[in-house]
Amino acid sequence: MDTKQPAGPPEPSGNRQPTRDQKRLIILALEDAYDNAARRYRGDMTDRRLCDQLGDGIMPGWVSALREDFFGPAGNEEVEALLIELAAMSAMQADMRKALSEMDSRIAALTARTNACVHGHDKRVGGKVVTA
Repeated sequence: MDTKQPAGPPEPSGNRQPTRDQKRLIILALEDAYDNAARRYRGDMTDRRLCDQLGDGIMPGWVSALREDFFGPAGNEEVEALLIELAAMSAMQADMRKALSEMDSRIAALTARTNACVHGHDKRVGGKVVTA
């Protein structure tokens, strides 16, 4: 008696793949959305946003793969501008922290000198030392 089950439909071999028409649609959209000279998307475009605009069952991974293969890395103008501004703000923040640290040290030194004058054995009054 044979206990083998009859073969069913073949197992899918991995992830879904785009059709030829979907690939063509993605590449046409990338032609418009990607700045080859700058090697980034124009404006605020991303793989996900392009995928959402195209619809037609297109997956973000397909857009990413075709962009990498035929155009270049991810990124866009908006993100690049934000990174530049963020770096500038971070540098300003570091400068301000340094200035505040210097001010804290100066205030501590002045406070110590003031306390020594007020609470010490002598008091400075009118530029003359008055002993207690």
